[in-house]
Amino acid sequence: MHHPSRLLLAAALLSLPAIAQSRFASDVLALNPLGYWRLNGNANDATSHGNNGVPTNGVAFTGPGLGAPIGDPNGQAAVFTSAQDQYISMPSTALSPLFALDWSQPFTMMAWLKTSYTASNMVFFAKEENSGNYRGLYLGIDNGDAGSTPRGAGRLGLVLQSTASNYLAVETNASVTDGNWHFVVGTYDGSGQSVGVSLYVDGAAVSTTPYLNGNPLNGLTTLNSVPLQIGARDSGGGPYNGLLAEAAMFGTALTAAQVRQLQSDATSNTAVLPHFAVGGGFVTGFSVVNIGQSTAGFSLTFRDDSGNPISIPFGGGGTLSSLSDTIVAGGTKYYEAGVAQGPLIGGSVVVSANPSIVIQALFRRLGSDNSYYEVAVPSSSGVTEFEIPFDATTLAANGAQIYTGIAVANLDRANPAVVTCTARDSLGNIIPNAVSVPVLNPLGHWANYLFPALTGQRGTLDCASTTTIGSIGLRALGTNAISSLPVIPLR
Repeated sequence: MHHPSRLLLAAALLSLPAIAQSRFASDVLALNPLGYWRLNGNANDATSHGNNGVPTNGVAFTGPGLGAPIGDPNGQAAVFTSAQDQYISMPSTALSPLFALDWSQPFTMMAWLKTSYTASNMVFFAKEENSGNYRGLYLGIDNGDAGSTPRGAGRLGLVLQSTASNYLAVETNASVTDGNWHFVVGTYDGSGQSVGVSLYVDGAAVSTTPYLNGNPLNGLTTLNSVPLQIGARDSGGGPYNGLLAEAAMFGTALTAAQVRQLQSDATSNTAVLPHFAVGGGFVTGFSVVNIGQSTAGFSLTFRDDSGNPISIPFGGGGTLSSLSDTIVAGGTKYYEAGVAQGPLIGGSVVVSANPSIVIQALFRRLGSDNSYYEVAVPSSSGVTEFEIPFDATTLAANGAQIYTGIAVANLDRANPAVVTCTARDSLGNIIPNAVSVPVLNPLGHWANYLFPALTGQRGTLDCASTTTIGSIGLRALGTNAISSLPVIPLR
C-alpha cells in the first residue's frame, strides 16, 4: 500500500439512471421569462428577446465547472467585486414594455448567488433608480445598514419603491451569506401588500416580515426609465460582492410548486461514481452504450477531493477535466484514461446523460507482482446513511494484512457534507475514534483504507451524512488481490 490517502480501487461499474443535462435551464426557459441571463461566460440573454447585458467596470467570469450547482458540468458564473462598483447592465430594458412593471403587476426575480460579504447592504438584481425617489424594484441582501436588522445579518429582501416614504419592503430572517451557493427567488402578486410577497431560499418558502415602515403601496408608480441590472442598481448603486449566475425575471408570480421544481432540477441532476484513480498503478476505462432509438449525449466531469474540476489524461484525447460525446442509436464507444505508470490522480466522477445512455467504468490496477487486478463496484445514486462490513485482521494462510477501504463523495452541489462514521466490533461494541472523515466540500471526495484503531478486528462501519453522499467499499488482501464490499443503504 503505497498511497495512504487513496483507496486502492481497481474497478468500478457505473450504470446510471438517466439525467438530463441542464434541465434547470430548460425548465426556466419553459416558464417564459422576460429575460434569462445565465452568466455562463458572457452576459447574453438566453431568451428570444435578446436583451443582452454589458459588463461594466471589469466584471469577470469563473472558469468552466465553477458556476451555480444546476447540473451543468461546465457552467460558469459572474464574479462581482463591490469595491470596483461592478455590474451588468441591460440597456435595451430601460424603456422596453416587457419590463414596464408597475406596482400593480405581478413579477418574479431569481438568481443563484454565492457570497460571504456582510460589510454592507447589497443589491444584486434590480430595475431601480440610484437617486431621487429610488423608484423601482430589486432583490437584495440586508446587512443592517439601516440599523433595523443586526449588522451582517445577510437577509434576503425584495423591495418595490415609488418614493422615499412609499414603498413595500419585505425580508426574511434566513441568511444567504454563508459562502455557499443558494437559489434565491422573490415573487410579488401585484396586490401592493406585504402578504403578496413570497421569498424562497433553496426552493423552500421562508417566513417574511416587513422591515422599516413597510408601508403598502397606495397607487404611486414604481415605473422608471433605467435599465435592468445585475450586481447593483442603476449606475452601480449598492453593489454586490460575490458570484452570481442564472438570473431571470418573469412577468408572473411563480408558484411555490414551480420554484420547488426548479430547485429539484438542480439537486436531482447529479449522479456520481464515488471514486476514480488513474496513474500510480491504475488505468480507468469508460464504456458508453446508447440503448435508445436516436443519437444521445453524455458528459463526465472529474472532481478532486475539494470538489473542483480536475484534468486527467485520455488516450488520444489529451488532458481533460470533462468528457462529452454523442453516441448513435444502438452504438457504443470506449474511452481509456491514464497509464498505470503515471502519477496518481484520484477523485470522483459527476455524470450527466441522456435517458438512453448507460455508462460503465472499469478501473484496472497493476499489482506488485506485475499482474493486473480488477473488481466491479456499483455506482451510488446517493444515501444519507450507509453501513459496510470491515475486516482488518490477517489471513492465517500467509499472514497477509487484510485492508478495508471506503470512498465517499458529496452529491450536493451547494452544501458541504459532514460525515460521521461509527465503528463497531463483531459484538456490536463501539470502537472510539476509529474513522474520521473530513468535511466534504460540495461535490467533494474522500477515500482511505488505513485505520489503525481497527487493526486486528472485524465489524461494521456506519456512516451518516448531512447531505446525500455516494459511497463504495473495497477489501484488499495484501498489496494485490482486491474485492468489493456491500454498501448497505440505511436511509
